[in-house]
Amino acid sequence: MEQQKKLIAIFFSDIVGYTAVMDNDEDKALAMLENNRSIHNKLIGEHKGRLLKEMGDGILASFESVSRAVFCALAIRKACKTQNISIRIGIDLGEVIVQDDDIFGRGVNIASRLQELAPPGGILFSESVQRNIHNKKGLETEFVQEAHLKNVHEPVSVYRLIDDSVHLHDSDMESVHKPTVRQVTLKTSNRGIFIAAILGLVGLLLAYLIYTQFSSGEGSKASAPYTIAVLPFENLTGEPDLEYFANGMTQELCNRLSRLQNLKVTSRMAVIRFKGTNLSPTEIAKKLGVEYLIEGSIRKQGNEVRINAQLIEAATGFQLASYDFKGNMEEALEAQDKAALGIAEELHLDLKAEEVTAIRKRYTDNYQAYNAYLKGWMLLESLHFDVNPSREKFDGAKQHFEEAMAQDSSYALAYAGLSMVESNSYYYGFQEEYDRLERAENLARKALKLDRYLPEGHQALAETFAYIGRHEEAIKSYRVSLDLEQDNPIGWCLLAYSCKDSDPIDLDGAETAARMAIKQGPTYIWSYMILGEVLRRKEQFTEAIETYQYCIQLNSTWHSPYINIGDIHLTQGDYALAMDMFRRADELSDAPRISVRMSFVHAERGEKELALAELEKAFQAGYSYFDFVESNSHYHSLRNDKEFRALISKFRNQEAH
Repeated sequence: MEQQKKLIAIFFSDIVGYTAVMDNDEDKALAMLENNRSIHNKLIGEHKGRLLKEMGDGILASFESVSRAVFCALAIRKACKTQNISIRIGIDLGEVIVQDDDIFGRGVNIASRLQELAPPGGILFSESVQRNIHNKKGLETEFVQEAHLKNVHEPVSVYRLIDDSVHLHDSDMESVHKPTVRQVTLKTSNRGIFIAAILGLVGLLLAYLIYTQFSSGEGSKASAPYTIAVLPFENLTGEPDLEYFANGMTQELCNRLSRLQNLKVTSRMAVIRFKGTNLSPTEIAKKLGVEYLIEGSIRKQGNEVRINAQLIEAATGFQLASYDFKGNMEEALEAQDKAALGIAEELHLDLKAEEVTAIRKRYTDNYQAYNAYLKGWMLLESLHFDVNPSREKFDGAKQHFEEAMAQDSSYALAYAGLSMVESNSYYYGFQEEYDRLERAENLARKALKLDRYLPEGHQALAETFAYIGRHEEAIKSYRVSLDLEQDNPIGWCLLAYSCKDSDPIDLDGAETAARMAIKQGPTYIWSYMILGEVLRRKEQFTEAIETYQYCIQLNSTWHSPYINIGDIHLTQGDYALAMDMFRRADELSDAPRISVRMSFVHAERGEKELALAELEKAFQAGYSYFDFVESNSHYHSLRNDKEFRALISKFRNQEAH
């Protein structure tokens, strides 16, 4: 019997109360069973699934697509309801063994247990399913609990569709763990200056929270910290050039709120995925698990800007406070301290000295410098999200940071930003001169000389160390940066990068950092790529494949996740699955390393001519890692083959000349 390992969505359903119906009315039970089979057969086929087996009133099916499995479950539930059939369904995504018309494996067991756990009419699924459908239009999901299922060693995070009513069966769980929310407390400020409207809102927010806390007789706010998220500010003008300003406002408000004690502030990167959605503030707050939201908008005409921001109570959707500002940008700059501190004074708030200092702290008083820095920083941040960053973006960011430095030679943030541009442009091959890294290090040290507690300065220094290969020093600098600014998914991701390549290698530290990055920035694709690599090295192949699959969900046009999944299948000897992944990558990119991977598969299969043809194609496209090819274990059968060695020698000599 031929066996295959496949990553598929497993669907398990059964009829609620079928045994009781059979005991009372056998004819009715058989008619119900026949109707149920007919519904499942029809809808599973329509959703491109495969019905694998029937076990009494239970049905096991598989789907190549997770979303199809979930939409099929919804359709089946609706159809069954019209026939007065109550069903429950469990869905998991996992690697299973496929043998003939049957499947086996952990995923089947989890789907079965989730189905048992579901209430009548319920659809429950695992976290691996949730990762694939959380941003699918028409599917609103919710975390239920973390459960220990029968015959499943590790706890499983259980999710449901929001319209379900789930009551878990205690007998199916050994323990339950509620999700927790991380508290962020920064030791120093993150940005230089901001406009009066934003600081005014910060002061108004602080006034409201402290006032309500004390007026309720509950004493110190520390006993009941608040959770809050800042929604991306809307650019009502529609000018693309103003988008950087709206993004900067959002980031600045997140940073300033994070500085206030006992406020739990959701990462901006965790919130940005809701930009442009039709969800209400209450729905967004529920998904983020916060009590308060701030939403706002900006409108610009000439040099005049109008800003509106509101504080919203998530539970009711009520607007608790609102702030409007209208005036010139330069004028707004001068009014920022009065706007924040004036409101606090009017409400007789006893602010702590460090909070007053944080509000007043500026990195520059020069509006032109700040404006140029903000443009450069938003451009640099966007580069971190690009899977194929362009030289033009690097050049643009560099120009803005240099302009900011020219406007204010003591602007620490501008030095840190330019340092990151220099080191990253070297890393991506846009600047081949090694002294670029030396310049990047000098710029980072200049930033830290201006402000030793600047998180961006320590991150810039860490990036320079990492790209030089001094990962142990990079780790120390990353940790200092993250101690100062914990809310930084890019920083956590870069820390994971250095941990996995340090000496000695720290895979556990890398995994922890990567998962923190994902928690803070659920759409930051590089965190998943690094986590996938760490899991591969730890030989946790199933979870690594799931992680790479999520990368594909985030960006289906990027070839690298397909290569990485193919590499895992190749390591496991699943040559058909490996070749399928490499061919998908080849459809998306002409990178020569894809041809090398295909050559590996052909060599392992004993297909010498095909292996040499793909290898030659890679060499012709510029692939020049000849020593790697010559010693690679996948070419064990060709190691002493004359044609193989002649091919390598030919292109090695061409490269030398």
